[in-house]
Amino acid sequence: MTRHHPSDPRTALLQHRWLNRLQTGLLVLTMVGIAAAAGRLPFGEGCLWLALFAVAGALLLEPVAASALSLRLYRVRALHPQEAHKMWALLRELPARAGLPATPVPHYVPSAVVNAFATGSKQEASIALTDGLPAAQPEPTRAGGCARARGRAHR
Repeated sequence: MTRHHPSDPRTALLQHRWLNRLQTGLLVLTMVGIAAAAGRLPFGEGCLWLALFAVAGALLLEPVAASALSLRLYRVRALHPQEAHKMWALLRELPARAGLPATPVPHYVPSAVVNAFATGSKQEASIALTDGLPAAQPEPTRAGGCARARGRAHR
């Protein structure tokens, strides 16, 4: 199946956002259905409402807690400009290039696995980098990886 891509970038962006929101909505509805079934099947209708209440609470708290929880689970620590001045210099260029409102804060993840991820909102973004990343990639590649991770987190 061939997908049609509009020639106008603004139309393509709006179409992409709409499809992302549709997919997110379908995933949330599926998870709510699974939670309702998991509560009702073994325990009856009383637990159905308890499960739905728990899902509603999780959906309300998720935007606030997900970023902080992710960083806490990986045991990260923020990198200060004095200890990672090159990284901060790269990250300070991102908002101007990508039209973002704030500079993401880099975090250190104590892991030999080569990985980087972004979390947070447009106003309070974080980029986490592992021990293995600086050794495995040259600086220009790391800059591109940070930009991609940051972009993926806020589509």
